[in-house]
Amino acid sequence: MKPIRGIIFDMDGVLIDTVGFWADAEREVFSALGVRVTTDLAAITSGMTTAEVTDFWFERFPWDSPSKPAVEEKVISAVARRIREEGRAIPGACEWVRACGERGWKVGLATNSPRCLIPEVLRRLNLEDKFDAVISAEEVESGKPDPAIYRRALEKLGLGAEEAVVVEDSLTGAAAGVAAGCQTFLLGTDEPPIGDEKTDFFPISDFESLAAQVQLRK
Repeated sequence: MKPIRGIIFDMDGVLIDTVGFWADAEREVFSALGVRVTTDLAAITSGMTTAEVTDFWFERFPWDSPSKPAVEEKVISAVARRIREEGRAIPGACEWVRACGERGWKVGLATNSPRCLIPEVLRRLNLEDKFDAVISAEEVESGKPDPAIYRRALEKLGLGAEEAVVVEDSLTGAAAGVAAGCQTFLLGTDEPPIGDEKTDFFPISDFESLAAQVQLRK
């Protein structure tokens, strides 16, 4: 087995706590269009891209106007504003990003969020210059759980799948990391691993637990 030489972070829920931002923005924007945003249906959209979420609601509660791209932009703009004003790092995340770079690891970011939100998050967390590769699902044919985004990140980082660790916070994202062949950790969950022992993801409660797993200490 080759030694670990890099790490790829998801963004929302791994680096920054934006889950409430997305939920609030989607509820506000879609409800104004006559969409009945129930808790059960909203849960199904977890981990989807903004375009996929918009399609999801349109298929169930179609509206005449505005266009779907215009609706997506309203949601994204609302989330961007909340990030600038209220965004908070997940405990331990920024320290981990910096520690990995100091260790000499390649550091990547791979997110289903729109590309325009990435600089908003990195500025808010003072991490603008800490990543060697940054990938949005907009840059690949399909977002997570498709592994394309992680394969693109590995290519940009110059790493093989067995040389990289992935940190995710959703089953959708973890499935993408596993499918890409990376050692994948699911942050903030007690969910059991999936698949066989060669392709499992590993549940961890926080970044301190991750440090114990990959033997990287701050």
